[in-house]
Amino acid sequence: MTSGDRYEAGGYGLGLFYVKQIVELLGWSIDVTSKPGQGTRFTIKFKSDEKR
Repeated sequence: MTSGDRYEAGGYGLGLFYVKQIVELLGWSIDVTSKPGQGTRFTIKFKSDEKR
């Protein structure tokens, strides 16, 4: 039986959970869009007043 995932990579999605927590703690934002058959895009937006 398969999970329906396109790839056979295991995991529980914890990495994305940690990324979301860090992004929110820093006052940034994260956006996720997904299109079946095309993939998923993760966009992290930084504060505009952030020094580089």
